[in-house]
Order: sequence, then structure tokens, then C-alpha cells
Amino acid sequence: MNIRKKILITLLALGIIPALVAQKQGRPDPEDKIPVLVKQLDLTKEQQTQLEKVRSETIPKKEALRAKIKPIKEELHTLLASDFIDKPKIKAKMEEISKLKIEMKMLWIDNRIKLNQLLTPEQKSKHKELMKKRHDEMKEKHDKWNKKHGSEDGDDE
Repeated sequence: MNIRKKILITLLALGIIPALVAQKQGRPDPEDKIPVLVKQLDLTKEQQTQLEKVRSETIPKKEALRAKIKPIKEELHTLLASDFIDKPKIKAKMEEISKLKIEMKMLWIDNRIKLNQLLTPEQKSKHKELMKKRHDEMKEKHDKWNKKHGSEDGDDE
């Protein structure tokens, strides 16, 4: 096998190519952190394989939920653009979207649980530190955005 094929197979196995494709489609996937985790947590080949399996099982579920959300959002926008604002219908659509988004978050939580089961105690500790650092960075960005836009909760539209 030549070197190009080896590199391509490695990139596919690590999920780098799907991440690049997602970015070109304009929506990078926040869960597509396998290459980062591999490096930062020093995952073994076995851990990488198991993590990729978990990820590949989740992708179709996540895409199915996104596919369900899209037409509901379109219906919501149609309702909002109507001359008559029907609050009960709008609320119902918003609740549908919220339930589906909760399902997506639960998939993320399931993945976190599965990842945690794969890690050694040292890797768990390092992952916890990385998650806290990421959380702090996101909070800082959120706070800056709110300060700039005069929003308390960031949900103002």
C-alpha cells in the first residue's frame, strides 16, 4: 500500500475528512473532536476504534433529528410571517423543536458517558480539565456577546 493510501485511510479513521466536509457545508460539528481527543488524551488505537464506532452510530441518529427539525422550523417561520399571529400554534411548533433538540443533547450526553467508560482515570481527569477550559472559554464568549448586544440571556431575536 502506498503512502497516500495510508494517509487517506488514517484520515478517514480519525474522522478528519468528515469534519472537513462538514466545515465546507458551513456547519462544523461540535462533536467532531476525535482528532483533538486522540492527541490531547493520548488515546490508544483500541480507544480510537471504540470512539469512532460510537461516533458512527450517533451520526445517523443526529441527522435524522436534524431532518425532523428542519420542516418544523420552516412551519414556524411561516406562522411567524403570517398576517395573523397564532400564538398557540407557534408555541406548539417551538415545543416540538425543543423536544427534538433535547433528544440531540441526550445523544451528546450518551456519547460523553460512553467516552468516559473508555478512558483511564488519568485520561478522565485530563478530559475533565479540557471540558472545564472549553466551558470557561464558551462562557467568556457568551458574556462578551451579551455585553456587546445588550442581552442578558442571549436568546433575544
